[in-house]
Amino acid sequence: PVEPVEPVEPSIGWGVLHLFYGIDREAAAADPGAAKRIVDAVASLEADGHQALCFAVLGHKADLGVMVLGPDLARLRAFQAELAEGPLQLRDSYFSLTELSEYTSTEDDERARLAAEEGIDGDAQEARLDAWRERMAHYQEQRLHPKLPLKKAICFYPMSKRRTAEHNWYSLPFADRKRLMGGHARVKSEEHTSELQ
Repeated sequence: PVEPVEPVEPSIGWGVLHLFYGIDREAAAADPGAAKRIVDAVASLEADGHQALCFAVLGHKADLGVMVLGPDLARLRAFQAELAEGPLQLRDSYFSLTELSEYTSTEDDERARLAAEEGIDGDAQEARLDAWRERMAHYQEQRLHPKLPLKKAICFYPMSKRRTAEHNWYSLPFADRKRLMGGHARVKSEEHTSELQ
């Protein structure tokens, strides 16, 4: 059972926790109720308004992966502590917050694109911008409060923007970073589209 604690909620976005475990098979065999406790911990977390995806991990680094996200960081931490009581050996973990991208096109960017690429201005441009604003509001909500779909496979990679002296992502001009992130977004969008077909 989860001990109630004071919620810790980010001012914007949700917490996202990736946990990767090895299974201690001897400990699991000695504790036949352990698997049910893990399933109950997931169900309890979901009943508290959080999301959880559990998955088998390919490769040698872990047996089980768990991705959880939601509004209360203290609740995510309590969930992590619950899993630590079972026959699981933590191999790796990542924590992040959902956030809006600083590289997303602004309304001024879209206005300039409509004029330059499509030759649209005046009332027609405003109508297109209204539709763009609606799409962006939906996009921003999905970035901050995503609804995770159940899938047969999950691909996770920790994206690291280096900050070393000779390889510092932030030493690149903002326009270059925005262009590179735009390419990343197009690749991810194309992958998502091909998954749906």
